[in-house]
Amino acid sequence: MKRFLACLIVLFSLLAKSKAQSTSKALSLGGISTTLSERDNLFLNPAGLASLNNIEVLAVTEQYYLLDGINKSGVGVVLPIGFGAFGLTASNFGFSEFRQQKLGLTYARKLMDKISIGAQFNYFQTRIPEYGSAGKISFEIGLQANLNKDIVVGTYILNPQQNENTSGAELPTLLRTGISYQVSKKIITALELEKDIDFPLRIKYGIEYKLKEKFILRTGFSSRPANFHLGFGIQFSDHLTIDIGNKYDQTLGLTPAASVGYSF
Repeated sequence: MKRFLACLIVLFSLLAKSKAQSTSKALSLGGISTTLSERDNLFLNPAGLASLNNIEVLAVTEQYYLLDGINKSGVGVVLPIGFGAFGLTASNFGFSEFRQQKLGLTYARKLMDKISIGAQFNYFQTRIPEYGSAGKISFEIGLQANLNKDIVVGTYILNPQQNENTSGAELPTLLRTGISYQVSKKIITALELEKDIDFPLRIKYGIEYKLKEKFILRTGFSSRPANFHLGFGIQFSDHLTIDIGNKYDQTLGLTPAASVGYSF
């Protein structure tokens, strides 16, 4: 039994390392995150929060491969102020024998009209009953720039100091850089490169199509491993938005995700 539990802990440690918190909108677009705007950046590129003017709340959940216990969920709030925006997030991953929790504090601001920068400080706590618990502090930084009214570029670095939990669950260290292009009023395309220090370079591509005024379709592709992505978003009012996303891995199966956002 202990050997089986140890195998589970190793599996969950690898999943916790390789899976940074995402949102259903990002998942639908092939996992693209560096150039997205709005409140999704609570869990993506912190620089994107600088353009928000209202208090925003976002709740997210993701069920890896439809397996019990392999779930990551989180909630966050954005508080714009006169010289930028603050964000606060809390997320949870794991099950009773392996649990990793994260608290994040974000600050983002515009350096000039077309360039935004943001940083998030995180506290991770990993708990394994057989081995105890340990905490670590990490940070992430991001940059977004509007080259013109149609093109946005973004860069994001997670855990550049390469921290590790003493419990054995490493924190991910990765670099993302991407570009998005507003083809028309209805279509946006995006391309992103992601490099985790322990994994091969990944290429992601996504496309968003506004089918109706308040209904958006999204799809995408990501490599290494090859995943197919699909989802949609519905804006129920000026305040409430719900997004649904799915990722399909040919070996491991389906990963669904959902996000609920509210603007005050």
